[in-house]
Amino acid sequence: MLPRVQAPANIHHANFARFDNDGAINFMAQAAS
Repeated sequence: MLPRVQAPANIHHANFARFDNDGAINFMAQAAS
């Protein structure tokens, strides 16, 4: 599952490494803000 908002690669990888399901929603919220 990839976020619609393009985020810096380091943030993208860090979040996907730390989270699984709930983290994906968290990541998308962070990327959009």
